[in-house]
Amino acid sequence: MMLEGGYDSMDYSPEDLARYQQLKAEQEQLRDANQIMDPAKGDLSDAWLRNWHEFEQLRNRYNGMPPKQLQGGV
Repeated sequence: MMLEGGYDSMDYSPEDLARYQQLKAEQEQLRDANQIMDPAKGDLSDAWLRNWHEFEQLRNRYNGMPPKQLQGGV
């Protein structure tokens, strides 16, 4: 499906949508546990970097856009 302006639809596959939601939940858990930063390294934690890397790879499959299914009425 093409959206107005010729852009591809950002409907995620069911598998990618599920993984997107898992990664977002993990990000929230890391945030809530104050584990984004690694105080010993003074930099981002390995857990955050792994999550963020996979999250960005997933989003890049869809032109960097969030899932259309989660945009509510779009």
